[in-house]
Amino acid sequence: MKKKTNSGFTLVEVIVSILIIIALAGLLTPVFNRMKRSAEIRSSIAKLHQLGVAVSLYRTDYGGEGYARYDSPNAYYGLALPPLRYYEFYRLDHYGADANFLPSPCGADQTIFDTFRCGVIGWITYVAPEYEPALMKPGSGNLYEFHDYLATYRENAVLFIDPYCNPPGTIMGAPYIYKRGLSVLISGQVVNRYGMGYAGADNLRWYSDPPE
Repeated sequence: MKKKTNSGFTLVEVIVSILIIIALAGLLTPVFNRMKRSAEIRSSIAKLHQLGVAVSLYRTDYGGEGYARYDSPNAYYGLALPPLRYYEFYRLDHYGADANFLPSPCGADQTIFDTFRCGVIGWITYVAPEYEPALMKPGSGNLYEFHDYLATYRENAVLFIDPYCNPPGTIMGAPYIYKRGLSVLISGQVVNRYGMGYAGADNLRWYSDPPE
């Protein structure tokens, strides 16, 4: 008479299986995190593109499209950029973008917020008012940083920035740390920049290059 075999797992086999699963999870977690971050970056780029389109449509309605005299003292106003503040995004409601577009797909991080000087934690930031002439008063940081910004960068001047697609704890103001800055320009181009340098909201030159 044949001896009946036991088809169950032994304790050793169960332990080995658990250890293999833990090891695989440890190996695959960074891969899944990178995939998640890549998806967030793509989603942010799509949002920035839509915000760029909305601003372009707004400018068309207010006579700002095709304005080429970037060296004029009134170039900022001639571009008819929307005078948005964080409570005024109803101005873009009819152009396919509203306040619901502002939360970054990459989430919020206190360190990035503290070292970027943006308005609301976790939001894509509208930075065009940084170089509005009305803010460039004698002795102000805006006058020092942006007095020739629009004349130099022209259609490559930055409109919106999303600094949050970085690992938690990234110090945007640390010049020797790699960081990512997503932005959309007046031209409508979305820039995905990754590199070292000071990337605070008061240094928009980091986020794009002047046109050739």
